[in-house]
Amino acid sequence: MKTLIPLLLLLGIASSSLGLSAAEVSLLDLSVKEYKVGFADLWIGKNVDRRKVVLQGKEIEDYLFAHAPSRILYDIPAGVTKFEAWGIRTQGDDNVFGSWFYLVKIDGQEVFRSKPLVEYETYEIPISVAIPAGAKQIELIIDDMTNRFADHSIWALPVFK
Repeated sequence: MKTLIPLLLLLGIASSSLGLSAAEVSLLDLSVKEYKVGFADLWIGKNVDRRKVVLQGKEIEDYLFAHAPSRILYDIPAGVTKFEAWGIRTQGDDNVFGSWFYLVKIDGQEVFRSKPLVEYETYEIPISVAIPAGAKQIELIIDDMTNRFADHSIWALPVFK
């Protein structure tokens, strides 16, 4: 899908036919400016232990796997007013406790901080932040809370609107 959207736009096919409205930009289609992860690498649509990634009962493939502690920096596309994603974990591994939390910064200012993932009954954190006019960069941070063991942390369905 990474190269598919620009091709479809060139052909005049609306992104809404792919499940995104014309005003939505998937983070997965953008270039990462900088990143650092605690283990392995930053992966799109795959994870270190090849387990299913499930959100609200449905398997998904549109996600960033960024083992905590991690920091990912993107330029914010022009004209967007909101960033949305879900903070989740991989499924089916009793060692993945959820001992981390999610932070979002815009131009260096913290705009979102979750509780530790393990404190959410479903292990799913909805993330929605307003993007101020003129904002330049967004940082997606996962804090490992000083415990890096099996911090298989995921940014699911990350999108600008």
